[in-house]
Amino acid sequence: MKPKLILRIAAIVLILHAIGHSMGAFTWQKPDSGIPVEVVQTMQEVHFDFMGKENTMAAMFTGNGTAGIILLLLMSVILWVVSGWNNKFVTKILWIVFCAILVLAIAEVIYFFPMAYMLCFVAAGLVLWGIFKMKKIKE
Repeated sequence: MKPKLILRIAAIVLILHAIGHSMGAFTWQKPDSGIPVEVVQTMQEVHFDFMGKENTMAAMFTGNGTAGIILLLLMSVILWVVSGWNNKFVTKILWIVFCAILVLAIAEVIYFFPMAYMLCFVAAGLVLWGIFKMKKIKE
């Protein structure tokens, strides 16, 4: 399999992760999703000052979820774009993306659930495979 295809599959895996992340990030405030109604209401109602801005835990939770979606999509676009490059900088970029995905996977092992971290580990493995396939082509 060519590195371009491997990296594009990794990009698609991250897009799938972003879609799943979107489903969770934008539906968690609906009480029928298994989250206790009282917890959601408290997160929405209790306001506090955080670094000079009045906020709620619900807003911060949704904001962090949105940021995660943006970053997953950014990594997908980077993988898709660089998969077609054939210069010496590609592997440097891919190592950075690989490390970012791996660290994200570890954070997901700690804070989330198997489907989330499995997608990241699969994407990280594909990126690593793509890196080594590219090195073989260049040699």
